[in-house]
Amino acid sequence: MRWLFWPAFAAILWLAAYYMVPRENIRRFWTLGLIGGAGLTLLIQVIAVPLLGLWRFINPFFSIAGIPLFLPVAYIAEVLIFAQYLPPGTGERALYVVGFGGLNMAVEWFFLRYGLMAHPDWNLLYTFFLGIVAHLAVVYLYTLLVSREAKTV
Repeated sequence: MRWLFWPAFAAILWLAAYYMVPRENIRRFWTLGLIGGAGLTLLIQVIAVPLLGLWRFINPFFSIAGIPLFLPVAYIAEVLIFAQYLPPGTGERALYVVGFGGLNMAVEWFFLRYGLMAHPDWNLLYTFFLGIVAHLAVVYLYTLLVSREAKTV
């Protein structure tokens, strides 16, 4: 039954994005979601799972190299939500990014707790900091992709 978790996780995040992000902003943030959500997630997972063996997914459903393919699909929606509510000020953005780092850590704790993941050479504190770095990269991509778009309109 655990195999249902990965499609359910993606579906829950997409339902949240559907209700939290207006349709025009889903279109506006789509490239950001693909690059910062799916692309960045796949990059991190490919380096961490098959190459370095830092963590592993336990019996992932529909996976390549041990990485559940519903994970990058889910993180497209996560980045859409992240971009929708990204605050304008530097201090607020810093707190927002730290908050999402904590949220990523909490989600991974759930994965560990319910036997969906294992951490052979990793821990949740590293996940927190990796979440901060990943979301800082998304903020940078946001300034490149979305802010530039606003200036040309």
